[in-house]
Amino acid sequence: MESKEAIRWIGCVPMDKSVSLNSVAFLPGGGFVATKFYDPTSRESFGAIMARKLTGGVLKWQSGSGTKPIAGTDLSGANGIEVSRDGKSIYVAAWGSQELVRFSHIDSTVQKAVVKVDFWPDNLRWAPDGTILVTGQNPAAGTSGGIAGFKGWTVARLDPGTMKVTEILKDRGESPLQNASVAIDVDGTLWIGPFSGNRVAYRPLK
Repeated sequence: MESKEAIRWIGCVPMDKSVSLNSVAFLPGGGFVATKFYDPTSRESFGAIMARKLTGGVLKWQSGSGTKPIAGTDLSGANGIEVSRDGKSIYVAAWGSQELVRFSHIDSTVQKAVVKVDFWPDNLRWAPDGTILVTGQNPAAGTSGGIAGFKGWTVARLDPGTMKVTEILKDRGESPLQNASVAIDVDGTLWIGPFSGNRVAYRPLK
């Protein structure tokens, strides 16, 4: 039987040329938030992230008002992003500074909570138990950053309330899968994907 599935283009939200957009999360009341990773038109470009400089932050788009930066959300290499169910908190992976950040009360005075991690946090995904899965790359010994400095990867669990981070898996660079950047929990099985390569890994969580 011939498949009848199809994809129909609806539209997009253009970004300024100074925005290297990374991740997007939808707001419960409509619209979305997204992360500006860095400014590709800058002379420093990606190098500013490796120097742990502030290179971007969180942008908010809503119909009628367009795209605007959320004040007080400046980060180094703003990467993965998720939004709480009530829309009052945003969770962001600051890749350049190796931090996980929670921004609360984004429609008024932004409050910020930060926790450091020992890997470069990439993408964030909600887990069925209400925690956030964080996946990122491990630094190689003696390196300060950069893609050449990766050796293995980490998957951790972030408690959105306490901001406590619990490690789930840590690869030391020996797995056939490298450059891991995202993990999701599907019915108790952890699926892990990379930002480059041709492999996907999976394993039971229990």
